[in-house]
Amino acid sequence: MTALNMTRVYIPKVVLIALLLATSCKDTFLFPPKPYVPPFNETETILFISDNEINEGMGLPVEVIYVTGSDDLKQVTDIGPDVWFESKEREGWPFKQTLMLKGGEEILFKLNKPSETKYIVVFATFFRVKDQEAQQVILDPDAGEQAVVWVGARAIYHYEVGGE
Repeated sequence: MTALNMTRVYIPKVVLIALLLATSCKDTFLFPPKPYVPPFNETETILFISDNEINEGMGLPVEVIYVTGSDDLKQVTDIGPDVWFESKEREGWPFKQTLMLKGGEEILFKLNKPSETKYIVVFATFFRVKDQEAQQVILDPDAGEQAVVWVGARAIYHYEVGGE
């Protein structure tokens, strides 16, 4: 068995402290973190497909609302579709588009949204329907480039298109 020849290396305390600080702060000092970029909604169009009979034969008002912050999503959904169309918040909401749907229509709706859009909320106000979930669709940051919203007699539904 052979003996290993070990030599001592002298490292000054100042250098040792500097090395410890540099390695402990490497995430912020040597390699600063990448800035957080929130996910944005990439949906460009919504295909509205209406059943032959919707909203008891009347036109269906639909509003596409662009939400640019997570706090705003709760603000919009707390109001709900029934109150939204007559609310003060709607009057002051900067990013929205409105359309009227009829039975049997198929409309490819091009979105005019700000680039920082995180969520797209679709509100429809059906006659004699109080269920909020039946009258709203929320497209989140994972939504595809084209969304499909099927409009039934008394509710709207979202279908995912594409995917891998």
